[in-house]
Amino acid sequence: MTNLLFVYGTLRRDFDGMPHPFLSECDYLGEAYFNGKLYDLGVFPGAVPSDNPIDRVKGEVYRLRQPESLLSALDVYECAVGLDRLYRRDLVDTVLKDGIRIKAYIYIFDHPVNGYTRIESGDYLEYLRENEFSTLDESIEL
Repeated sequence: MTNLLFVYGTLRRDFDGMPHPFLSECDYLGEAYFNGKLYDLGVFPGAVPSDNPIDRVKGEVYRLRQPESLLSALDVYECAVGLDRLYRRDLVDTVLKDGIRIKAYIYIFDHPVNGYTRIESGDYLEYLRENEFSTLDESIEL
């Protein structure tokens, strides 16, 4: 088990640089990316892995001080448990801003992405800024 977590959506620091309450007691290691594609699911984003090196999802990496209990809580928050799960927690290669490669947990969207809008920039916060938060009013349909 690693104590590193890569976040790319609603768990990222907000526009004022404040950490999400779940991560307020974690150590922020900095910006990073992983090779994947990002999609607008309506209320939140979903990332899926990609083998294409130009496909990047931008996010942040945190060191979890209490990984077992926090990951259990995040599994519930991210709907990564049970029969109706939306995400699965995977261990993936991520690249920090300084080029260092690390393994970190990420919540991967666990359904087909057909019909969802791809966020070409791979940056959810940038996408929200450009769309004036309009996606927060929509709901996900599976």
